[in-house]
Amino acid sequence: MEIGSIYQITLQRALLNELVELIVACWEWMVTNTPKTEMEKALDGQMKSRIHGQELTSLNIDKTQLLESLLIKDYGGSEDVLLGELQFAFIAFLMGQSLVGFLQWKALVNLLFGCIEAPFRTRTQLFTMW
Repeated sequence: MEIGSIYQITLQRALLNELVELIVACWEWMVTNTPKTEMEKALDGQMKSRIHGQELTSLNIDKTQLLESLLIKDYGGSEDVLLGELQFAFIAFLMGQSLVGFLQWKALVNLLFGCIEAPFRTRTQLFTMW
């Protein structure tokens, strides 16, 4: 190998390491400075109440309990308001090219897809209208 090619490889590795450090620093900044959605705040609140083992596992597997508490607390129990926010977030993302709208829509869709019992027992009408 030539000295020039060894120097280029060393320089490329150094630049790559600097790029990785920059990405990690930016990611940490984004994670700490990005506003949390209502669902993330609700999950944080549940985590602060020191949920233990089996209950924490069931919350992570089935989001029905989180959906119920979110509907009651933030939407006054109205399924229509939740669906309206879901639709508005999608339109804000699609037409307004809003990243916040996309993140809200994605969070709501993830919540609804994470529910196991709600579509069959407690909120069948919500999932039918969705």
